[in-house]
Amino acid sequence: MQGPEVRRRAVAGVAVVTLRGAAIRVIGFAGTIVLARLLTPHDFGLIAFGSTLVVFAHSFADGGIGAAFIRGREKPLIADLQALLGLQLLVTSIFAGVTAAAASPFGTGGAIVAVMAASLPVTALRMPGTIMLERDLSYGPLVIAEVAETLTYFVWAIGTIEVFGWGVWGLATGAIVRALAATVVVSVVSPVGLPRPTLSWKRVRAPLAFGVRFQGAGVISLFRDQSLNIGAAAIGSVATLGLWSLAGKLLSVPFMAFESLWRVGYPAMARLLGSGEDPRLVLSRGTALVAAVTGAILAPLVGASPALVPIVFGARWSHAASALPWASLGLMVSGPISVTAAGYLYALGDARAVLRGTVASWIALVAVAFPLLPSLGITAIGLGAMSSALAEAFVFVRAVESHSQVWIIQPLLAPTIAAVAAGAAAWILTDRLGFTDVAVVVGLAAAEVLYVGLLLLLRKNLVLDTAGMLNRMVRLAFARA
Repeated sequence: MQGPEVRRRAVAGVAVVTLRGAAIRVIGFAGTIVLARLLTPHDFGLIAFGSTLVVFAHSFADGGIGAAFIRGREKPLIADLQALLGLQLLVTSIFAGVTAAAASPFGTGGAIVAVMAASLPVTALRMPGTIMLERDLSYGPLVIAEVAETLTYFVWAIGTIEVFGWGVWGLATGAIVRALAATVVVSVVSPVGLPRPTLSWKRVRAPLAFGVRFQGAGVISLFRDQSLNIGAAAIGSVATLGLWSLAGKLLSVPFMAFESLWRVGYPAMARLLGSGEDPRLVLSRGTALVAAVTGAILAPLVGASPALVPIVFGARWSHAASALPWASLGLMVSGPISVTAAGYLYALGDARAVLRGTVASWIALVAVAFPLLPSLGITAIGLGAMSSALAEAFVFVRAVESHSQVWIIQPLLAPTIAAVAAGAAAWILTDRLGFTDVAVVVGLAAAEVLYVGLLLLLRKNLVLDTAGMLNRMVRLAFARA
């Protein structure tokens, strides 16, 4: 693919993946409401534990070999995909077997975990097709598979509970059925179908070296988040952890957009570099566009939060708003940088830099948040989140500069200044208006208007460029839909 085609597919990919995320959240929310009326909290707890274990196992299942094959300039040979599938099936089957043996003494709960773990080898079967589709930036078929997976799960779970009275077993077996549904769809639509698995250490050894570092960043992020939860409850209080959990749910709105960008950014950057594109232009423009959109989301969220939080969630949650400005400032800087820099570094094969950035973010989080927790409470976590984000961004910026001589801080300046000024002004206005619906509306509107106005003054061309990109994204999304 040439550069223009890569960019078109990348924009379409972000659009359809974002719509997929929204659709899956709506389906999941509706399905959860129905299941909550059919099952008990104890049943949900059993499934939650099993799901955590399965998700954790997925992160180790292939050692990141799939990511290495996405990065390569040349398409992987069918023999490479067969070796990848063979390794995945071996690892996931061993894990499922060990899990079943270890869980067997724990009665019903252990049996449920064992059944859910049995879905891992089924999920592994889709990896070759997923790799080839992601290499080609063909996210439409993948989105269809993921939506089908979610729909199948809830139809199976609700149907077996209502019709056959399976109770919690409807959810447990649903894990296998949902994995099978997605695997079938991917195998049908992918260009490689379902390859015959083989075992070849020679073919997986080199990709595994990159893959371990690729997966390492995700594992460290997982431990970083869990250490914050433990520290917030132990040093602060469980109530402090609860406040931060609520703040995190509010920040999930921009994170949904980032998830789409992170997913598409890496293969898109790999294809752009493979087509001979100048990475300096891609990095600068990409960072600026993502920053412009990020500011448009975060400025209203922060500006309205003094009234938004207590109005929506109740007055007892109002202190959660105090963490949002600091965490949002960190996200305003690190989000756009991580989208472009991480994809670029992975495309170059420099997974070590991403790993260093993740480690730096963990150290900064603990070093800032934990000492301040006794005196500042939830605000300390916001400051820690900001420090964590800035530390990661610093490492990424230095790594990108060493490879391309591009200082990607510069494209962030105008959107960050506009977002901080607009969010702060709207915060003051909302706080003075009090806990009312009017204050929420005024805060949201004032922050958005101020942000766009300031960005027009600082970088008018960026506003026009962003508007054009969003327009193309919407048109492509509905065309693919």
